[in-house]
Amino acid sequence: MKNSIFYTFLIRTISLPDIPTGNVTDMKNALAHWNISSAALLNAISFADVIYNIDRNMNLDAAIGYYSGGAHAFLIRGYYQDTSYSTQNVYYIDPDDGSYNTMAYSTFLNNSSWYWGNTLSSVYVS
Repeated sequence: MKNSIFYTFLIRTISLPDIPTGNVTDMKNALAHWNISSAALLNAISFADVIYNIDRNMNLDAAIGYYSGGAHAFLIRGYYQDTSYSTQNVYYIDPDDGSYNTMAYSTFLNNSSWYWGNTLSSVYVS
């Protein structure tokens, strides 16, 4: 699956200790070097936009800011929605340890530790 290759590339790239941290614009520019299109947004996106991107095999990167200071990025790899129970979850990968995680969208958006500030969206690997 092409997306799996991209996830592995992104996780390895972000996790390398000798690469200085950057922002979503830096990530967009780095991907453009390999002719991979994307959109750098200076905001979080709606759950509907998460669905839109994932259903079209486009990857998402959520840049989060910690309330205690600092920032991090998570790769959103999927979602789950059950409208009968008002359930909206995001599946994401933490490049720090490569762990696969699930969290309610509303909690992922903003919780006691972090807020979702910026997004790299519409990342399409052809």
